[in-house]
Amino acid sequence: MPDEKPSKIVWGGKATINDWMMRYIGLPIVWGWLLAALAIVVMGVYEPDSVMPMLEGYIALLAIVGTLATLIVTSMLELWKSEQQQEIATMEGRINHRQTLEELQLAHEHRMDEMRAGIKRTSGKGR
Repeated sequence: MPDEKPSKIVWGGKATINDWMMRYIGLPIVWGWLLAALAIVVMGVYEPDSVMPMLEGYIALLAIVGTLATLIVTSMLELWKSEQQQEIATMEGRINHRQTLEELQLAHEHRMDEMRAGIKRTSGKGR
């Protein structure tokens, strides 16, 4: 199996235009915003004289990109929340299913043991 290529689809679903837009538009905006904010903070700590004269421009830039990034992050969190709620909703069914399978497996094993014991008894009587 080492020759198999890993799938590009993460959760086994079909890639949609929304997936494409989030991957190639949404995530770069969010990462760009985070990196720009981090760069401004780091520059402000190490070279405050170079940041302070243009601080209003940096803040405006972060606000413009930050608005888009905030919308994207909010949408991602809402999607994550709905997925978690769906997973929680199906949890009881999965637990019941697993319990039923375990009960059936135990019943099967007991029946097989009984059959083996019966075969041994009958084969022992014939000798």
